[in-house]
Amino acid sequence: MYVSDIHLRRKRSIKIANQVLDCVRQYAPDAVLLGGDLIDHVSELDQLDNLVCGLCRVGPVLAVGGNHDERVGISRVRDVVTGAGGQWIHDCTAQLTHGDRVIAVSGPVHPVRPAAT
Repeated sequence: MYVSDIHLRRKRSIKIANQVLDCVRQYAPDAVLLGGDLIDHVSELDQLDNLVCGLCRVGPVLAVGGNHDERVGISRVRDVVTGAGGQWIHDCTAQLTHGDRVIAVSGPVHPVRPAAT
């Protein structure tokens, strides 16, 4: 499941986080990709931590940062995501197994290069 641009910020973070968690619990995806612009203010790092922890109870969580996350501090956002159990793939590639397939997912700074033939 792809979740992007949630822009956690004062007075609405809990509601948005609960909506995301409810949806993920309902559909139980194999993985969740958080697609950047996760928070708008440093005060919401704790709420991001709670969200990622909750998502990790359902399945793997992969995340990349967006321009709003850069304003807060991309390393701060990364540290919260990884500290809560998620995988930061902004500058690397992760591999997920789905059935008998291995799927590579890359962040924007590290694109997947096709295998040489």
